[in-house]
Amino acid sequence: MKAEVKIQECEEPYAVIYTEEITDEVQRVLSYMRDNADTLVGTADGRSYVISVHEIEKVTVEDDHTVLYTKRGRYLTGRRLYEVRNILGKAFVQISRSVIGRISACESVEADFGGVLLLHLKNGDREYVSRRYVPAFKKSIGL
Repeated sequence: MKAEVKIQECEEPYAVIYTEEITDEVQRVLSYMRDNADTLVGTADGRSYVISVHEIEKVTVEDDHTVLYTKRGRYLTGRRLYEVRNILGKAFVQISRSVIGRISACESVEADFGGVLLLHLKNGDREYVSRRYVPAFKKSIGL
């Protein structure tokens, strides 16, 4: 595969692949680009939105749908929770089987019954950190 890079002013890097057919090599490049992007696509009200990873406060699974929460609203994404977790990186931590939260969106944490933690987010939401995820959560926030 040949590659060409042009340096010019643009909002974000943009790639175009010219090919006669989708080969394994082209598919690998597309997969790499999709998996290493710092944006996700979410849908709301029948429209698709490009959402920056930096806007996302938490991600949940609700009724078999992965939902991205931002200050602007909630968006459905076609990706699975583990795929989103891999894209989001170390700024996020999994707090239960169905919830991933941004560490900087946490306002306070309090101990709750049964060894779970109750996490208060800056936007007013509350989420429980289940016992299974408490050690990783504490490590990520420095406790």
